[in-house]
Amino acid sequence: MLISLIQQHFPEIEALFSEKSMDEFLSCAFENLYLYHFGLGTYIRNSLLKEGGGLLELFRQCGLHEKDEISHFIIELFYLHEKMNKRKPAKICRFSKKDAL
Repeated sequence: MLISLIQQHFPEIEALFSEKSMDEFLSCAFENLYLYHFGLGTYIRNSLLKEGGGLLELFRQCGLHEKDEISHFIIELFYLHEKMNKRKPAKICRFSKKDAL
């Protein structure tokens, strides 16, 4: 339930990005997503994690209370979601039997 509620907000988050900024976001290494703490993270904390809001309350029921930690988790989930759904297909190498010999 929590993941599906988070995913409902992905179109709203995606709308914040231009095509170029989304490309930059997706080319960021996973371990460097902390760089989005003050921009995207601030938006998430102020808009999606409002006091009394359903999303924040669900996180609190799961034992997560710090908005900074929650917003980073949402950034990570959004990043993975976008990577899986927007990644360009890899080129497929095709070999003939004689190439393999």
